[in-house]
Amino acid sequence: MYNPSAKTVLHSVFTGMQIGAWSEPVLIRIGGPGGATDNVDSALEAIQVLVHQWPVHGGALHAEALAICFDVVDGNPDIEAARAAFIAAAEEADILA
Repeated sequence: MYNPSAKTVLHSVFTGMQIGAWSEPVLIRIGGPGGATDNVDSALEAIQVLVHQWPVHGGALHAEALAICFDVVDGNPDIEAARAAFIAAAEEADILA
């Protein structure tokens, strides 16, 4: 499992920067129908959701979103592709709010 370097994470914490910040947040439901909603604002936050809060692991779109978000954290500049992949995965998992 990939984890961003401590230096990268600390830099984002101290500067207030979000790694792979998206143009618009993606609103998802956590905890099934009627569950709480949450805004996902960046590729790094999407990775945390995909790994720790995702209702169904193993879907093709889940794996693709995870890979693209990791690429963005690693420096790939196509941030909006990561957002689009996360939205597709959220639709597949039926958690897009």
